[in-house]
Amino acid sequence: MGLYNKYQINRLLRLCLIIAFFLTIVLWVTQSFRIFDLIISNGVEIKDFLKLSIYILPLLIYNILPFTILLTAVLEVHKMIKEKELLILQSNRYSDFQIAKPFIISSVLMTLIALLFSSYLVPKGYKEFKRLQFSLQQNYASFLLEKGIFSSKINGLTFYIANRSKDDIMHGILMNDSRTSNKEITITAKFGRLSINDSNIALVLQNGTRQEYDRLAEKLTLITFNKYLFNLELANFLKQKYTDGPNEKYIDQVIEVAFKEKDNSYIVNFHNRILWPLFCIILGSLPIALSVRNFYHRYINRYNNIKLFIYSTTLVSIFTFGENLAAKNVNWSFLMYISAILPIIFILWLLTLRREN
Repeated sequence: MGLYNKYQINRLLRLCLIIAFFLTIVLWVTQSFRIFDLIISNGVEIKDFLKLSIYILPLLIYNILPFTILLTAVLEVHKMIKEKELLILQSNRYSDFQIAKPFIISSVLMTLIALLFSSYLVPKGYKEFKRLQFSLQQNYASFLLEKGIFSSKINGLTFYIANRSKDDIMHGILMNDSRTSNKEITITAKFGRLSINDSNIALVLQNGTRQEYDRLAEKLTLITFNKYLFNLELANFLKQKYTDGPNEKYIDQVIEVAFKEKDNSYIVNFHNRILWPLFCIILGSLPIALSVRNFYHRYINRYNNIKLFIYSTTLVSIFTFGENLAAKNVNWSFLMYISAILPIIFILWLLTLRREN
């Protein structure tokens, strides 16, 4: 490996590591804040919140790796143009492919890392995330009752809770029960708390009213109460058992289910795991492939940046669109392959064209 290749690969990988770190931190903090208030307000311990945040990290890194190498390549190409490194390389008879070679090698290394994540790290972390999330939902039924919004997480039941104090007492409760086809019950209460045991979950309500409307008899009944026990009838919810989905299984397990049982969700998941890492090669090589020719023309260089944005956005959009369609009909998975394989051929074609003197 030549001196230029070693120097450039070292620069690209170091810059990629820095960008990946900061992008991961930003995305991790954003995702964490989405669940932080919900978890704290429902009495879940901080350690469980931190576990959830850590377990989701491999999935976040896996998803941002292609964009990380894209941003790295864009910054490095801009630097090479600004400092006239591309001009010096071309003056020394470097071909377009030789100039782009460090970008391609770095992108291939990132692809291998992405494949490691998709095959082992993502399913391992996501499995722990989903299992802990399921356990918390079982042990902290208050997840079902969020403050400040109308919640319908239980079929036929709608809740609104104005506030919740630190001792887990709920204030300003409004509840509508339409689980019985011929009856509709509306309950309001000033205070309430959850009562949980091994067999059921109930709400202990205080100082409120219970209004019941019988549709058959067209009769409305209204009572007031000082204390009222409302059974949520969630025995089946408490008895649920966790089962792994395709995202929680290792690649060999996904292949086995996908092609033996012909499960569409597993087939699409398999396609994603082998094709999304290829976007590291595409997005990591495309900036240099578009810029290595005519980079000294300012307006053409700006045009290349516009083309890069259009190409990258279009390819990722086609891949995502194809994945969504394939989830319903697996025959649409060819769009995923088109968006992941044809661009690599196009990039290699660009880099092997004879340069006009």
